[in-house]
Amino acid sequence: MREHRDIIVIGTVQGIGFRASAKNQADRLSITGFVMNCQDGSVCIEAEGEQVNCDAFAHWCCDGPPEARVEHITNVQGELKGYTTFEIRRGHVMCLVQIIYKNPKPWYSYE
Repeated sequence: MREHRDIIVIGTVQGIGFRASAKNQADRLSITGFVMNCQDGSVCIEAEGEQVNCDAFAHWCCDGPPEARVEHITNVQGELKGYTTFEIRRGHVMCLVQIIYKNPKPWYSYE
């Protein structure tokens, strides 16, 4: 059964090829969605695929590519959006936690 995941990866994850590596991993696991840098230095991902593949992708995000230093991830199920490809989105967005909770405070205030 397909499911949707909102994943936020926190740590040293920008400027080290995390998004390109995430795309390669997503393509390998037949995951659709996108990966994008957030303004707070984290990386946000929306991923859709079979549960076992989403689990494997989220597990990969815990480490990321060799250059990454992942400190924490959030991995929340959400509503399917019907993505057909996985893409790297350019630019920066607010962290999904800030959007979901409509709170301008940085992510670390939620831990």
